[in-house]
Amino acid sequence: MLLVAGIVLNAATMSFLEPIQFIFSPAILFLGACILPFRWSFALTIMVLGHFGWYWQSADNATLYFLQWIAYQYGLKRNWNPISTDLLYWFLVGIPLAALSALYVYQEWLGSVSLTILLKLPVNGLMCVLMVNLVISLPLFSKLLTRKLSLQNFIKDILLAVLFLPLLVVFFLTKLSLDKKNIENVEQTNQSFALLTKNRIDAFLTGYETHVKTLSEMLSGQDWEALPETQRLLSSVHKINHGFITMLIADTNGKIQFSSPPELVSTGTNVKDRNYFQYPEVMMLSYISDVFKGRGFGVDPIVAISAPIANGKGEFDGIVEGSLNLYKFDFLLFMPEEIPTEVLIMDNSEKVIFSSKGLALDFLQAITLRSEFDEIYGDTLYINDLPTEYTYGFETSANGWSIIFLNERSFHFQKLGESYVRLLIFTLAFTFLLYFISQVLSKKINRPIRKLLNRYSAMAKLKDDIEFESEKSNFYEIRVLFEQFDNAYGNMVKNYHEQQRTFAEKVSAEEKSKAKSELLSKVSHELRTPLNAILGQTQLLLLEKKSKEERERLEKIERAGKFLAFLIDDLLLMSKSELKALKVHCEPVDLMKVIESSLDLLKKIIENKSINLTLNLESIKDILVLGNELRLQQVITNLISNAVKYNHKKGRVEISATVEDHRVILSVTDNGFGIPEEYQDNVFQPFNRLSQEHGDIEGSGIGLALAKQLLSAMNATIDFQSRENEGTKFTIHLPMSEPLSQTKALFDSKCPLDLSQKRILYVEDNQTNYLILSAWMKKKGCQNLEHAPTGEEGHELCKSHQYDLILLDLGLPDISGLELFDCIKKEQQKAVIVALTADISEASRNSAISKGFDAFLTKPVIFDDVESTLSKLLNNPDEQN
Repeated sequence: MLLVAGIVLNAATMSFLEPIQFIFSPAILFLGACILPFRWSFALTIMVLGHFGWYWQSADNATLYFLQWIAYQYGLKRNWNPISTDLLYWFLVGIPLAALSALYVYQEWLGSVSLTILLKLPVNGLMCVLMVNLVISLPLFSKLLTRKLSLQNFIKDILLAVLFLPLLVVFFLTKLSLDKKNIENVEQTNQSFALLTKNRIDAFLTGYETHVKTLSEMLSGQDWEALPETQRLLSSVHKINHGFITMLIADTNGKIQFSSPPELVSTGTNVKDRNYFQYPEVMMLSYISDVFKGRGFGVDPIVAISAPIANGKGEFDGIVEGSLNLYKFDFLLFMPEEIPTEVLIMDNSEKVIFSSKGLALDFLQAITLRSEFDEIYGDTLYINDLPTEYTYGFETSANGWSIIFLNERSFHFQKLGESYVRLLIFTLAFTFLLYFISQVLSKKINRPIRKLLNRYSAMAKLKDDIEFESEKSNFYEIRVLFEQFDNAYGNMVKNYHEQQRTFAEKVSAEEKSKAKSELLSKVSHELRTPLNAILGQTQLLLLEKKSKEERERLEKIERAGKFLAFLIDDLLLMSKSELKALKVHCEPVDLMKVIESSLDLLKKIIENKSINLTLNLESIKDILVLGNELRLQQVITNLISNAVKYNHKKGRVEISATVEDHRVILSVTDNGFGIPEEYQDNVFQPFNRLSQEHGDIEGSGIGLALAKQLLSAMNATIDFQSRENEGTKFTIHLPMSEPLSQTKALFDSKCPLDLSQKRILYVEDNQTNYLILSAWMKKKGCQNLEHAPTGEEGHELCKSHQYDLILLDLGLPDISGLELFDCIKKEQQKAVIVALTADISEASRNSAISKGFDAFLTKPVIFDDVESTLSKLLNNPDEQN
């Protein structure tokens, strides 16, 4: 049956273009390769292609299709995509062989016949394979297949078919457009556009020439040089005819008497040697010059239009001239969109006035044109003897300019050919056929997808009692997909309920953590207010003359207060997960002094536990390290405190220091409980109390975690060694600074602060905070400090007074300090505005600085920091802190 079908298709082949035919009988070969054993498929191929060669009296095409059948068989055995295999064959083997055959038979490489053959053969082969792939998807043939259908390859075939269809349509439509009548239409179109452009250019130039002649006639027979309205007339004509770059009136000697713009007269230019002067002088007629580049007013393409002025006797009495800018040529041209067209306009001397970009000609370039006649293609034009051939339409304007519309001859080569109307009918029929088949296949493909959508809809309910219908499909991938889906659904229901339980637990834990963080934040914020009063009063007392013993006690209170402030800050940082974002300002620090301060703070708990304390610190006497004094004290105090707390009564603690490679190595060693090995990986994790067996020992679990981050911010490191029941040794490595003698000035030098001549406003709702800062400012000479307990009162004061310094609390009861800043900044543009708040968060600092605050200070107030900041801002307003 397949043999008969192949012979019938050969005999009934549809011929659309002699001697080129589209042949479908090779499709029988590929269908046989899919459903027949190899020996029967091979026999069928030999018989069909034998008839094919006899019928068309040529073995060339039969040979190419036989090689294609071999490639198809090779791809089937390896489960390759048939269309991909076919394309690979034609590009690597088929087309090169067809090209060599065309060169041998027709003696041409890319002529019209050989080019058509090269296009026809792969198109035929691809259509045949596409037809077979669509046919074998039908149930009748799918049962006879010797290979398994793959859904992946099937979908790929459909996609390739969709891509091939537009390519086929473009191929047929392109050939249809090669009708010989189209060439005639192109030539007629070129001629009509050339004529249209010629008429527009004539009207364009004539219009401007008429205005020049009219003005010359108005001035003729009069003493125009003495007329006061001559300049006005010239300016009016120029204003109406704005295409002129300049206009002028010259006398019989060529001297410019009037011009527009008027300043042209002052140049002293004489035009007697210009063509546009000499021609009217001799001929007493108007004149349109050749095109030239502008000289006095730019380099635009210009045409000079002039007309003579006659005296009362009809003799030459001067000229009126206008320099017309030809930039409007772009607007005069009407370029056809349906064909690729180039435009060339030349003057009488065959110089380029205008050319489209494709010609690549320069303005005023001298060119040569050569025309030849061809019996098939008509007139052919060559420019400067270049190999490019053009067809053209030609017109000459009234002043002798040549207007030429051009098309490359290669465009006509593509358009030439016989009528392809029948080919277009076939294309449309083929398009409808593919559309019908695509509808059938889309339903076939969409059926399992629709079932999957139903399953997914049921999945949204996640019920345990849903039962799905089993899937019966020709494609094994779909059957496996549904089976896996049903299994996955059961697991998903189980996992969903487990996830719901886990999620509920997670939400509960996160809510508790959030509540804890909010509580810690609020508590730490509230603690700063009374601490501000303690530190403020202590600092004020230190400014007074006290005995040495009293000063030592006050200094201890101050150090303890500052240390407490830092601990509160650290608590807030830990509660807001800002530990990693911690920033520390480093400066030279006397390490011995820091250690002594830490021991002084811990003196009582050391004595209570009768700890044997050993200090080996001789090597760091007068040594400075680079760090932050209070943060470093915080770290060392924590290490010593841990060594004492996690130690036996009458235990030993040794603090030693050495200097190596420009770094100070400080060690705190104890013989206490030690850290169990299973806890050592979490030593620097926050909120971890490691020694659970000593749970009665007080501690927050944040000390070591914070110490590690603080040291890292100071470019320092910390490590430890510990054995359970034998003790622990913590070691920190600190970068050294310059010797004390070279850096002493860093501790002692301060910018002088004088507030005696400053008018200051402090907006603060807490009366204690105001009184403390007021007392300190009075000691700094302040005589004019005003207080506003609310933001509204502060705003009113700023409206009526100008201040040198404004201190703003950000947490005012009626309005936030950030909002108040926006209100008062307009009235207080010269004032230094400083934020003073108990909110130490990085977000608050960033908000204040981005708003435009000159500095950001926190409570409790450290007078040294306030003095340093105000000294910089008030002595040098451009320097912000």
